[in-house]
Amino acid sequence: EFVRRGYAVVAPNREGFAGSGGTYVQEGCDVERNGMAQARDVSATVDYMAKQPYVDANRIVVAGTSHGGLVSLAYGTVAAKGVKGIINFSGGLRQDLCDGWQKNLVSAFDTYGEKTQVPSLWMYGDNDSVWSPALVERLREAYVSHGASTLFVDYGNYKDDAHRLIVDRDGVPIWWPSVNAFLSEL
Repeated sequence: EFVRRGYAVVAPNREGFAGSGGTYVQEGCDVERNGMAQARDVSATVDYMAKQPYVDANRIVVAGTSHGGLVSLAYGTVAAKGVKGIINFSGGLRQDLCDGWQKNLVSAFDTYGEKTQVPSLWMYGDNDSVWSPALVERLREAYVSHGASTLFVDYGNYKDDAHRLIVDRDGVPIWWPSVNAFLSEL
């Protein structure tokens, strides 16, 4: 959808994930460290892309879904000068095998919100199979508690799982207007 509207798009995967090369970096139950470790790859990608002649290095937006949304927010704490915004589609890292994983997740969002200067757009739905609305509210409250600039969109229920909104073509009319408005403001 971004390419259709004239944006240059890069869709990297984490190392060792979904058939990508390298070794998957795992920081155990430390969500904050996990996000920052993964953000190093985002940083390398942004640095590389900023040097490409078809990329405006002064107008970059980083977006991610699920774990990628968390990583995008983590990257916001160390974002390159030309990064103007972060888009978080249903971001987080669910670690059911870790004691207190929700507390760890909220703590990571708190730290990221404290350290970022990059405005963000967050998009979550009510019937997300991974995140309850109550947990999403805790994440948002922690993130903005230090003054981080965030536009939050709750788009309600989406089919049988709001977590899949961004990967479903039918979801475009729901998420694109908010994303387009955010990009226009940037």
